[in-house]
Amino acid sequence: MIQILLFYIIVVKAQNLLRSFELNGNNKISGIINVEKNDENLLVVFYFDNANFPIALVSEEEILDTDFNTTIKPIFIESKKIVLFDYESIQTHYHTHMIELQYMESIYYYVRDRFGPFKLKIEVYSKPHSTCTNNCQGFQISKIKQNSKCNTKCECESGYFGSYCQFELINIEKEINYKIHLIPHKAVYLSFKFEQEAILYADDVIDPITASFGLLGYKGFEIPDQTSYTAILHSQLSLTKLIQNLKLQFKDAQILIIGLQCRTDQTINITLKQEQTATIWNGNSMFLAFASFNIIVIIICFGITNLCKQKEVIVKKKRKIKVRPPKIEENPKNFSGTFFNKYFEIYDYEDFIQMNPQFSQNTQCVVCMEDLNQKEISITPCGHLFHHLCLKKWLMRTLNCPSCRYLISYQQVIDGGWLGSKILQNPIQQNSKSQLMINRSNSLIENNENAESVEMVEKGEEN
Repeated sequence: MIQILLFYIIVVKAQNLLRSFELNGNNKISGIINVEKNDENLLVVFYFDNANFPIALVSEEEILDTDFNTTIKPIFIESKKIVLFDYESIQTHYHTHMIELQYMESIYYYVRDRFGPFKLKIEVYSKPHSTCTNNCQGFQISKIKQNSKCNTKCECESGYFGSYCQFELINIEKEINYKIHLIPHKAVYLSFKFEQEAILYADDVIDPITASFGLLGYKGFEIPDQTSYTAILHSQLSLTKLIQNLKLQFKDAQILIIGLQCRTDQTINITLKQEQTATIWNGNSMFLAFASFNIIVIIICFGITNLCKQKEVIVKKKRKIKVRPPKIEENPKNFSGTFFNKYFEIYDYEDFIQMNPQFSQNTQCVVCMEDLNQKEISITPCGHLFHHLCLKKWLMRTLNCPSCRYLISYQQVIDGGWLGSKILQNPIQQNSKSQLMINRSNSLIENNENAESVEMVEKGEEN
């Protein structure tokens, strides 16, 4: 009876709501919250309604648009102020952000959504001092489910994870079909125990799905996001190599978390199966010998064809040939190799990370699923790292970022100024020449790509 009474006293004390108000905004809201003197810590809760990519920040100083860089969110590389935010909720586009802080007489807040408008409710609670990191601290908020338990330490109940146990988790097993409903801008999280060889099958996929990975119980690696391990799921996705790499890096890891996101509303069927790894000598020696013979024949024919082309000389009537560069479409579907080499910078991975430590979590190329430190790398305008050749081949097929599907435009690459651009414009020169570049950008691109071919034709005629 005494224990129940003590627990009731703690809960009532933790339910002390200091401030509560609602706001409406187009794409951002900022202001100040005044709180009466309180010896306890504070908890500021932001409830977003109808927001797709919400961001909530608090500080002792006024927060401005220039204080942070949204290209590489949520790393605030521009601000010299102390800015607090809910990292997990920002990375997962979660509708509720909870920020703990010591008592401040005036709390400046800055809230925004990429697409707006949206509705916002802010609540400020007093919080008893505690070293616990999740809801065992005593927060009894009606809109947040209490999915944690406290015995000797704070742990999330089965089916939930995160610093506040705020994310639901679906545990899947092999050879069982699961129907998953996906909606835009909201992630669904799956989990399963590590296996040496596993493959994920997806049926009824309408639009490609982005799959991100995390490790349950590893702070900083638990929440799946698009800055570390990411892949695209069409119909099937092999997890064997990923699991092997994670096992080498995290020897005690036991449960893998998979976050699924998409751009369209769709219902898919997910099945986890054992992947059958083929061996070289497994009774298919005849097939391997036949395939090897065909490869040798193809190589010989290819070599003979190239030799004949080198010796072939065609003499035509001398006349001046005028080469006119083709017009570029207003919305081209891909980049040419020459255009990519001209405007995209090449970096050594270790040197790049040493100069830009905020990218240290990027260890794997999404296109080929290989480690980034094995080859030269490049970075997109939206702030994602890939092998240089992998990104080049990708953008020669489509102009969407392989990681976040961000649309990369010709004009954005030509203007330069982003971290991976070869053209770092001078602001003074940019003001005087910006209009000229916009009007003549298409012709400049193609003239540069065809200059060498025109010069070769004219030299041949003179000779």
